[in-house]
Amino acid sequence: MEIYIILAILLMLLSFISLLSNKIDKVIAVLVFFILILFGSFRYDVGIDYIHYRDMYLNPNSLDFDILEPLYKTFLYTLRYLDLDPQFQFIITSVLITSLFTYNVFKYSKYKTFTLSMFFLLPPLYLTTLNLIRQSISVMIFLVAFRFLVNRDFIKFFSFMSLSILIHKTAIIATASYFLLKNILITTFLSLGMAIFSENIIKYLIKIGYISSIYNLNIFDKNPNIILSIFIVALWSFNNLFINKHDYYKLANNGLFFAFILSIIPVFTHLPAETFLRLTMYFTIFIPFLLDFIIAKIKDYRIKFIFFLLFLGLACLYFIYTIIIKGYSYNLVPYKTFFSL
Repeated sequence: MEIYIILAILLMLLSFISLLSNKIDKVIAVLVFFILILFGSFRYDVGIDYIHYRDMYLNPNSLDFDILEPLYKTFLYTLRYLDLDPQFQFIITSVLITSLFTYNVFKYSKYKTFTLSMFFLLPPLYLTTLNLIRQSISVMIFLVAFRFLVNRDFIKFFSFMSLSILIHKTAIIATASYFLLKNILITTFLSLGMAIFSENIIKYLIKIGYISSIYNLNIFDKNPNIILSIFIVALWSFNNLFINKHDYYKLANNGLFFAFILSIIPVFTHLPAETFLRLTMYFTIFIPFLLDFIIAKIKDYRIKFIFFLLFLGLACLYFIYTIIIKGYSYNLVPYKTFFSL
């Protein structure tokens, strides 16, 4: 447990040091990038899905991916053909997930170290990538493809999202995100419609075999993440004060509203919160970028520093709370390493 707290404090300190200059920020961001890769690559039996993914590699007959999701299966067969150690699966996926996120950080964030630190400190983001590996890859592909969506370059967007869907089919809902997010009224009605009819829709999809009944199993909590829900709606409301006509952040902020509706659906249905966590991931991934956007918009340096401290402090407390209270149930604690390559 100590390594999580030490790393959280280290990232906070590095974020403050990065404020000294843009050049220092870039150098520290690269350092944080490698820290996150190492942390995810050499874990052993950390994350609920770790053993499941390891067993899938060792026993190809246990592969239970949908026929629509062949890319990850192909990836595993390639590793086996090369006769690589099973740990290489986690090394390669960690490098891919972190690299795709960091690519977007260097493209859009003004405070790069801060954005990467928030990615780690907000539990629904980095810690989730240690569990939902395939979907995390799909989410990162969507994150990279999002700029094509904003620019209405639909050929490139759908090309990227085709890859994403072939890894994890939940990316289908992200593929329709432009039509969901371009107008807040459309987002509201579609979100409410999903809230009202979600239970029947999910049960029907399970009945026809489109999704596995495993979606009824909640690997996290039986209740929705109240902290996350409150944080999302607060950030969405606050961002509306800053966002004017910037399409990228406007669409991303509307995505937060959609994620909020999804996050509270379990309150009104008998469906597990984990089912909707899988969908909110495609939109909560923008939270670090939206926080960076707010800080960048504040002109007064003293107020900027206060918000910088506030965001990092609250995220760190949220992170430590999650590790202490839920670390064992998430199989994140104790953190073990793999050194037998």
